Amino acid sequence: MIVRIAGIVFFALILGGDLLLAPNLLLPFQPLGERIRLLAYTNFAAIAAVIPLLGGGILVGIHQIFHPRKNAGEYAKAYHSVGMKIFWITLAVVILAIFSRFYLGYKVDQAGYVKCVNESRTSAKSSWRVYAKSESLCKDSSGIYGG
Repeated sequence: MIVRIAGIVFFALILGGDLLLAPNLLLPFQPLGERIRLLAYTNFAAIAAVIPLLGGGILVGIHQIFHPRKNAGEYAKAYHSVGMKIFWITLAVVILAIFSRFYLGYKVDQAGYVKCVNESRTSAKSSWRVYAKSESLCKDSSGIYGG
């Protein structure tokens, strides 16, 4: 019981951290600002994927707390299709996120924004590009060591 509760709390903390980044998912559907930061496609999709994955895990964990089973076989019968449903929902969300990120890049290109080279960052773990309406809105650096 304690392990289930700890798992739910752990998933909830990670989901909470992800929800702090979730406003990036709404950028394609909002008017462009003076400056905009475009996350890499993989980062954008990862932010979107965490929500249904951990949300589904939290719901399954809560259900297991209120409806405990005696052994693993009973859990297998009760949840035999839940994992696949979570997988397909997550896959659909990721595909939609990739298309919306593509649309955001298209909007930025069509609006004639200029790339802020000194603020953009490319690395294996976290990449983004910063665009502004004019060069005067660009900063000297991203504020991150090495960038």
